Amino acid sequence: MLVNVVVCGFFVAICVGTYFFSKQYISDSLINGIVNGAIIGATNFAYRKVAAPLTEMENHKGVEEFNSSFIKKLFIF
Repeated sequence: MLVNVVVCGFFVAICVGTYFFSKQYISDSLINGIVNGAIIGATNFAYRKVAAPLTEMENHKGVEEFNSSFIKKLFIF
């Protein structure tokens, strides 16, 4: 569980960091929004690819618990 928290925090930090970075260096708000949307979409895709193996490492009794844990991770991110 601790590894999942660290990984989720890392991806959230990437999203927040790129928001402030792009806001500082890109003056046009439309382009800024497009860049932020692309970064959030890319980190969401990457997080799904990383969260699936991390969820498989956990000890689940059945498929329902696995799906529930995976969905919770995606929702929190």
